[in-house]
Amino acid sequence: MKKRLLFLSFAALAALASCEKSSDTTFDLAVDAVDIKLENTSGSTKVNVWSTKHWTARFKDPVDWASLDRLEGEGNSAITFSWSQNVDIERQVSLIFDVPGKSDTVLFTQKGAFEPSMSFTGSQTVDAATTSVELGFKTNLVKHLDVIENEVSYLKYLFDDEDDEDVPTPEGGWVQGVSVSEEMVTATLAPNTGTRPRRARITLKFTKLDGKTTTTYAEITQMNP
Repeated sequence: MKKRLLFLSFAALAALASCEKSSDTTFDLAVDAVDIKLENTSGSTKVNVWSTKHWTARFKDPVDWASLDRLEGEGNSAITFSWSQNVDIERQVSLIFDVPGKSDTVLFTQKGAFEPSMSFTGSQTVDAATTSVELGFKTNLVKHLDVIENEVSYLKYLFDDEDDEDVPTPEGGWVQGVSVSEEMVTATLAPNTGTRPRRARITLKFTKLDGKTTTTYAEITQMNP
């Protein structure tokens, strides 16, 4: 099943209404959709092209899950877009049509088999001399680890009898080299030579195609000597 957001020029609309382009209608290039939604099952669909010129078709980026039955055409015709079943998260590809001096794009978005998920299994407290840490991690984004973003923030460590305003802004930079794998997040730590414990938070973020994000975090507490 697929859903289309129609975007037709006046000339293309007139051509649809009459089932064929009239002899005195001229335009360089038009397509009958700009945004097509696909289910995660395999399938194919046609994109109608109207043009008075020779046109070519290409994917904006190479993909291994979609194909075209032709890469060029002449005048008014159709092109068949085919796709395979998606067993991963949502994915997209842009199909670009070109004639001299003009281009049109159709965006295909295929529904994913599951929603992105990731979580730490817990935070850790380490001693002052510890120079590395391994945090348990679970995710179904095993094919997308390279696009998971990480950020380290530094938090105040408060003893039971302290208020936030009584503690100075914590030093930063002592957590470096955050690396994400399928079951673990690792980082290097500078030894704590200060007079009080310190805290850091590692936050991971994955951004979906629609701009929505999935985040998770864990904290590291490093004691003082």
